Amino acid sequence: MVRLSDPDPWWHLATGRWIVEHHAIPRVDPFSFTMTGAPWRAVDWLADLVLWGSFALAGNAGVGALTALSAFAMLVALGFLLRELELSTAAAVAIVACAGVMVQGRYSMARPMMLGAVALCATMLLCARSWRRRDASVLGVVPLVAAWSVVHSTAILGIAVVALFAAAGLVVRHASWRRFAAAAALSLAVAALLPSARGRFAVAFGLEHASLAVALTREWARTRLGDRELWLPLAGALAAAVTLVRAGLRDRARLRDALPYLGLLALGALVASRFARNLYEAILLGAPACGLALERAHAWLAARKLRSPSLPSPSLVVLLAAGVLVPVVHLRLAPDAFNTRFGVGPADGAVPAETLAVLRSLPAGRVMNDCTLGGWLIFQRVPVYCDGRTVALYREADVERLFVPLYANAATIDAVADEYDIHYALARFDSDFHDTLMRAPSWVPLAYDREDALFVRRKFAAELPRDVVALDQLRFANDARWLDGWYARIAADPARADALERQAIRAVALCPTSRTLHAALAYLGRAQPALADRLKRALEASLR
Repeated sequence: MVRLSDPDPWWHLATGRWIVEHHAIPRVDPFSFTMTGAPWRAVDWLADLVLWGSFALAGNAGVGALTALSAFAMLVALGFLLRELELSTAAAVAIVACAGVMVQGRYSMARPMMLGAVALCATMLLCARSWRRRDASVLGVVPLVAAWSVVHSTAILGIAVVALFAAAGLVVRHASWRRFAAAAALSLAVAALLPSARGRFAVAFGLEHASLAVALTREWARTRLGDRELWLPLAGALAAAVTLVRAGLRDRARLRDALPYLGLLALGALVASRFARNLYEAILLGAPACGLALERAHAWLAARKLRSPSLPSPSLVVLLAAGVLVPVVHLRLAPDAFNTRFGVGPADGAVPAETLAVLRSLPAGRVMNDCTLGGWLIFQRVPVYCDGRTVALYREADVERLFVPLYANAATIDAVADEYDIHYALARFDSDFHDTLMRAPSWVPLAYDREDALFVRRKFAAELPRDVVALDQLRFANDARWLDGWYARIAADPARADALERQAIRAVALCPTSRTLHAALAYLGRAQPALADRLKRALEASLR
């Protein structure tokens, strides 16, 4: 189990809670003050209910257990699929291990997509069973797609998978091609008839047209060949395609059997070429073809072993090369693609804990937040300015109205704050929004936690309780010229230097691991060593 560092599980949990509390699926936005009453396609509602049910049963540990069980079910389904293709134990284990490592960072986020991954592997398993055994297993895909369509957008891939098997069956005149065609048609009919499924597909395809929503969200970045997490999956896909095609040219029966899995490989390449986040579905789609190719290598090694008993065991070679070496190299190439924060609950710094505690002690007022903090605020029942529900809620005009100002200057932010009567702001340390507020005289920092900063508009600062210590002098922005001027003026003014000392002590008391605090102290150590030394002595004295 891994700790949650992703911002989206929280609004999914809050949605499941809302459904339970109101006995209905939300049709309009109940969570923000900027989009109240706007149509919201809550298309993941079944997954949200499952997530909330796990949390209601066992809190953070329940969500962690659900995530672990989903990963286990996905890999078990993938393993059964590979065994259905008559892979050796060594080849099947190697592919499961390799794929598991490559997708771990994505499917450990406690989002609906982890349940979608289980459904995708189950769909491929049912199709593979029908293809090999010529039975009606594939018809089980129809109810699976019906449920899947209100779980995650990968339901579209489920229909595509069955359609690929139907097309391959028609080409090679497979005995069960009509069953595949019927399953594909029925699955498509479900998508056309169920309002929730139509909403799901509208959201998925809407991403192609929401240029601003995609551009402002990192995980929707377009795929680039320079993405290092793409290199080994791409190399594996190309090697598998070449191996299977070459084998098929020598033996047409092998090509007929491998045709649907080559189709899945091509489908994976297509979806991975769109957005970087689709690489993980592509890895699962390509696993059967890679498994068949690896089995060819295993058989070749076994044949050589028979002729030369002194060679190492073929199974050991396959396990070490594909099951150990490839994942290790992948992690060296793309370490960020693996989630190493093991445990349950929010990862350190993933949610604004200390700043939210301070906010709750202040007079009521609306909060302007950047997108990444919206999910946690929703879960904490705080009305949000914006969040990560992308085209399910926000149209292009809404993105321009709400998201774009967070990347603009202080005057633009102040104008939006005036429009919505916003008192406070909550910003991530590494965001443009954070840097703009730090430099703006119209905003005053109130609290820092590890990754976030809480601000109040200066014109509302007089309404704060008397025991609230503003951090007006202790600021940091990724702007060396501004920092030089700001702290030079403080160093030259004894009253401001005294205030900075008190505020540094207050910041340490709130959160000693604050990135803002440590970045400011590191800057002062380089640019204002006398002031830095004074703060260091004051902080050491306060901690005694």
